[in-house]
Amino acid sequence: MKLRDDSCSFFYRFTVSSIIAMTDYLEKHLAEYGSEPLITVRVPGVSRFLGPFADYSRGCSLCAADSRILEFCLSLRSDTQIKVYNSLINDRKHFSVSSLKFRREDRWANYIKGVLSQLASEGYKIPGMNITLCGDILSGNNDIVCSAIIVATCLSMEKFFNISLEDGVRSRMIVKACLSFSGENCSNSVVRTMLCAEKGKYVFFNSNNGDYSLIDNPFKGGNYALLYIQSGVPINVMRDEIGRKYSEIKELCGRSYPSLSIPVMSNLPDSEVRERISNFTEDEKRMVLYLIEELKSANLSSFSDINVAKAVSRTGKAMRNTLELSFPELEWIIKRASENASCIGSTLVATGGNGIVGVIINRNSVDSFLSKLEDYEHIFGFKMKVSEFEPLGGAVVLGKENENSSDK
Repeated sequence: MKLRDDSCSFFYRFTVSSIIAMTDYLEKHLAEYGSEPLITVRVPGVSRFLGPFADYSRGCSLCAADSRILEFCLSLRSDTQIKVYNSLINDRKHFSVSSLKFRREDRWANYIKGVLSQLASEGYKIPGMNITLCGDILSGNNDIVCSAIIVATCLSMEKFFNISLEDGVRSRMIVKACLSFSGENCSNSVVRTMLCAEKGKYVFFNSNNGDYSLIDNPFKGGNYALLYIQSGVPINVMRDEIGRKYSEIKELCGRSYPSLSIPVMSNLPDSEVRERISNFTEDEKRMVLYLIEELKSANLSSFSDINVAKAVSRTGKAMRNTLELSFPELEWIIKRASENASCIGSTLVATGGNGIVGVIINRNSVDSFLSKLEDYEHIFGFKMKVSEFEPLGGAVVLGKENENSSDK
């Protein structure tokens, strides 16, 4: 398989878009505020190939940092105002360091206030700041946007105050800023991946105990490639349906049903499971059965390319057939993959932006598979982009500590 194939216009490497983003953010901050940033934080997007709902069911998930990016730029002001510029939507918010309270009209700026208010309550003196947000993560669903902005704010304040929070303290601060302050969903697996991912490694996260491990890319240099296929379907086309599924599953798992414990139920015979959920609605039954299947699929004993492919395919089928989460454009891609005998796995990839299909296929068959996708744009009107997925590193903090601001 050729990573750069000029004959296939939709095949590209994600590093191209990342380079463009990195040359833009400094110019945008300088143009907005007239000064260069003191601190810059770069937070990656996260793709979940297994266990997209594991945070709610206490299962496991296989995640990786992807090439989407949030650039968070910070410079200081001489007053007590905090001004924030969201360059993607050309929107501006401002508030005072003395009024770090949730306001519905501040929307995405509340994510920043959620972190700052916690630091202020601990006695840290919050300075006046100019902040710029850039990057394609900002076009994602609220949960990924919220997680990325809060992670970036937390890391920038650690850098500014020259402090190093323990993983547990940092995680609790981030979750509190997401859930308690902003009222947004917060995925522990996503946050952990943003913070701890390493290039060339996947993050295997156990939502039951919070443990995680870094897994070497099982597809690197092997017979099979994991293709990352962007369907080009606008996020707003899928946002409502996907958001509804997440909300329904979160609500279901949060109820006080004594019999509803997905890890326990995954070890029970099917007949006993169905007995336990006999009073549930049909939609609730489907969700429970899906969560059990998702947990079983992600319970991997080893991370060989074949094992991961089987688990990915099993989860993908359950997502479409049991959970009934599907879209015609993505189904068309998966159907083309299933027609290739060398394809050993395919699924919808949870990214917070979605519209992504993962296909695991023998490298010798990639070209023939790509040729089957050439009618996609003609049929659906969206431009597809394909790459071989490469796990990237976690958040990076750049800048100099403010030596005078480390005191409370």
